[in-house]
Formats: sequence, structure tokens, C-alpha cells
Amino acid sequence: MKAKADFPPERQSFKAAIEDNIGSCIVALLSLLSLVSAMFWPYIKMNKVFTEHLLDMTSFNDYLVVNVFVFASYTFQYILTAGILEYTNPRGFKSDSLTNEQRQQRNRQIRKEITLGIGAMFGNTTYAVAWMYFIEPYLWTTNYFVTNQYTLSWFAFNVLAYALIFDAWFYWTHRALHESKYLWDHIHTTHHAFKNPTAFCQDAVHPLEGLVQGPVGHYLTVLVMPVHPIALAFFGLFTSCFAIAAHDGRLGDLNHHYAHHNKGNVSIYI
Repeated sequence: MKAKADFPPERQSFKAAIEDNIGSCIVALLSLLSLVSAMFWPYIKMNKVFTEHLLDMTSFNDYLVVNVFVFASYTFQYILTAGILEYTNPRGFKSDSLTNEQRQQRNRQIRKEITLGIGAMFGNTTYAVAWMYFIEPYLWTTNYFVTNQYTLSWFAFNVLAYALIFDAWFYWTHRALHESKYLWDHIHTTHHAFKNPTAFCQDAVHPLEGLVQGPVGHYLTVLVMPVHPIALAFFGLFTSCFAIAAHDGRLGDLNHHYAHHNKGNVSIYI
């Protein structure tokens, strides 16, 4: 019988990859649906104008509370999504194919990835909430949809523009992290220390990298066009889940990212 190849896996058709991982795909889809539902539920329950901000901050005390709320929300989404993918991974920590030594090594790596990930989230949360509190109220784009109707066309345009701007930013900053010896040695090597990453590796980065490729990039679009909070939430959730799945190494190695951790000169886009 032909032995299974080690990671990085050989490229296979998307259909074959789905069939090989149908169980994990179903679980991941259900988790994403539940997360999306949880994000939209406050909008449904609020006794406010639909287009007002979900996170109202009128005092510094509100600012501190929102910091805790956003940090907890990001951490929950990160741990839940990555946890489901790792639990259902045929080569994950629950796999019978691992020796005790390999399982212990993988568990140690996961703990290190989570520690780095949560550490980076402190910086990301601080920046994101500071933007909402100190900068967002003074942007011309902030209250646009209070007086203008938000249509499906606007949503599609928001997501398309958001995707183009964010991906361009991600590509060039990621490329700089690889091509600059200083940035590589002092920042990006933290992430690439994991040659065989797990899903938890997505946020296992240097805090400065987390800022530049996270909230800094995500807020660029609102500087040039009105973006509804729903579009921000949708694209933010999508990119996060996609990046977590890319580090999981399945589904034909999404965007070759698993190979990227072994050969840093390939696949430097999101």
C-alpha cells in the first residue's frame, strides 16, 4: 500500500480535497455560520437606527470596556476556528498516526502559537479600538450611511474595494518583510520559525507584524470611501478564517501557504 506523503501535501483538485475532508468542512462551515449569526444578532436586537455604530463609546470608561470586549471576541473567534480545524485535521494532535513524541511536540508548538497569537492580539485590539475612539469620529466617511441608504450594490462595492485595497497592502508589506533583511531578522522570522504550522499559527506573529498586516490594513479603505460596519465585519471575518485555514495545510494547501512556510519565496499574497 502506498504510504501517505508528508506535508506539504501534493496539489489535488478542489473536489478531491473536499471529499477527503468532508467532515471537517461541515464542522468548519457550521462554526462560520454560527459566528456570522452571532455578529449580526446585536444589530437585530438593538433599539437604534440600523446604521449606527454597534460599539458606542461616549466616555473613556466605554473605551476600556470595548477594549476588553473586542479582545475577547477576537480571541474567541481565533481559538474556536483554529481549534475546530486542528481537532478535525487527520494529522492534528488527535491523530492516531502520531507517535507520543510527535504528539507532545505538536502540543508544545500549539501552545507557543497560541501564546504568540494572543500576545499579538493585545496590540491589534488596542489599535483597532483606538481607531474607533480617536480617529473614526472625525472621518468624512463615518456617518455616510446614517443619511444615505445602504443597498446590496453598496455592500458588493464595499467588499470588492476592500478586497483590492487590503490585498494590495498585504502583498507589498508581506513582500517587504521577506526582502528586507532587517524586517526578516527582527520581525517576520518569528512567524516563519514554524516550518510545519498548525491552524493556530495564523496569529503567531511579531506584534508589529500583527499591527501592520492586521488592523492597519483593514482600516485603509475607510480613508477613501464609506464602508458600512457590516462590510467591515464580513470581510474581517472572512480574511481571518481564510488565513487560519491556509495555515492548516489542507484543501490542497490553500494559496500554497503551507509551502510558503517551508520556502519563503512562494505565495506571499493572502
